[in-house]
Amino acid sequence: MLEQSLAKVATVSMLATPSSLRRRYDIEVTTIGGITVISTPVTAAGFWCRAVGFETPPTADLIEEIVAHFRDRGVRRAEFVMPRFENGDVEPIVAKHGMTLGSRVIAYSGRPPLSPSDAGAALRTGLVDPPSFERCATLTWEAFGLATEPHIALSTAALADPRFQAWACWDGTEMVAAALAYRDAEETHLVSGAVRPGYRGRGLQSALIAARVRDAQAAGSRLLITEAYADGSSARNVVRAGFTPRYERLTWVWTA
Repeated sequence: MLEQSLAKVATVSMLATPSSLRRRYDIEVTTIGGITVISTPVTAAGFWCRAVGFETPPTADLIEEIVAHFRDRGVRRAEFVMPRFENGDVEPIVAKHGMTLGSRVIAYSGRPPLSPSDAGAALRTGLVDPPSFERCATLTWEAFGLATEPHIALSTAALADPRFQAWACWDGTEMVAAALAYRDAEETHLVSGAVRPGYRGRGLQSALIAARVRDAQAAGSRLLITEAYADGSSARNVVRAGFTPRYERLTWVWTA
């Protein structure tokens, strides 16, 4: 499974930010039973409250311990992100804590050579330079409906880490689409992908996927990873780029 890769990206994105920001939003990254748990009591930064890295079905005791950690930290809402395990044992455990099913995404992977196409995308696509990091972060969070000051500040700061790259499409001088990539020695993780209203349906998602894939392959990545909503158009773009669906990933939403 690709869950440890997801946990790694989440951890690096937090630890790459200056300690002053982590203190401001009281962000803590810890490991409980092998699971990466990120928490903050600051509601406006709530996207980061999550437990990730489940490679095997969790026990009731593990979920209980993680929930207790969130409660102790004053968290009001958190997400447990895990694969859809076939044995069905997870549902009774999460139901005990009143969790509800949130998003459903498909985890994908691909090994070079991939041959993504950006045919039909007429706008310029390229890397984002540091002066435009904040604009890139803002555009991304606006597309997700979560453009709070903590989200933008944390993402902007994380982009200073060389393991992250920001890519964008421009209409003239206006940034109209953005996406991120995380790369380490062996793999590249394609993260997010946002297109402003009015520019959707013009091939910009495919252009951003193609640019990141080509760059990752040129850098020698042996494994490329991404995810897409199970019922969204991004899934078709990912498959057309040469990625193979691996399994479904569910988000269980816990509230205090």
